[in-house]
Amino acid sequence: MTLLGVLGSQAVARVQSVVVFVVLTMLTVLSVVTLTNLDPHLLGFGIITFTAKDLPHAKRQLPRPMFLALGIALAGIVIVLTAFTFTTLIHEPWTALALAAIDLTQPEPDFSPSPHTT
Repeated sequence: MTLLGVLGSQAVARVQSVVVFVVLTMLTVLSVVTLTNLDPHLLGFGIITFTAKDLPHAKRQLPRPMFLALGIALAGIVIVLTAFTFTTLIHEPWTALALAAIDLTQPEPDFSPSPHTT
């Protein structure tokens, strides 16, 4: 808290923005490298392909459950992240996520406690 008092909230917000940018850059690079070197065996679907000999139309029947599993997982992630984002924006309006969502053209919001609050 002392550092916050010395530097001021705007300086800390700038540093936090830089940190978020660096983390997002690293995640983007990691995602691009991973997707360009994607091997289905690394996703755990190698085990599923052993059932191909038992399926009459394996080329048509195997991709369906694989993509369905990925779709369900992706939908779950999107739902959880969306719920988290809206919960944070509503219940914790002073967090970095909420402040990043505020339109910068608006006047700076006042998050100080109201004098009428007990």
